[in-house]
Amino acid sequence: MADPMTDPAVVARVAELQAALDRMQAAALAAQNERDTARAEAAATVKLWTEHVEKVHANHHETQILLSAAEKGLARQTVIARAEYERRCAAERLAAGRQTAIERLTEQRDAARRQVLELNARLLDETEAADA
Repeated sequence: MADPMTDPAVVARVAELQAALDRMQAAALAAQNERDTARAEAAATVKLWTEHVEKVHANHHETQILLSAAEKGLARQTVIARAEYERRCAAERLAAGRQTAIERLTEQRDAARRQVLELNARLLDETEAADA
């Protein structure tokens, strides 16, 4: 019996199978490299998106802080504006009260002057009547 390792058909078939195996190993290696590349790209994409989300979250948090501060500032400005409005109203009421008091005192003064003039006129009439 002939040695199968030296049989040209067997050697050709072994060479054929070895070439097929080499092609499959090369394809498997290429597929593995593609998977590794895809994983690396996916990991990089996930990292970028994670960083982006963290930045958005940080910006949102900072915006919330600024918004809260703005709301507090607005509330403070509202309190200040309200106090200023109330002060102006009180000043207007005081001014109106003063004006009313001045008008009332002016009326009283004018009435007193009229009364003095009337008394002077009556006194003058009585004095003239007594002299006559």
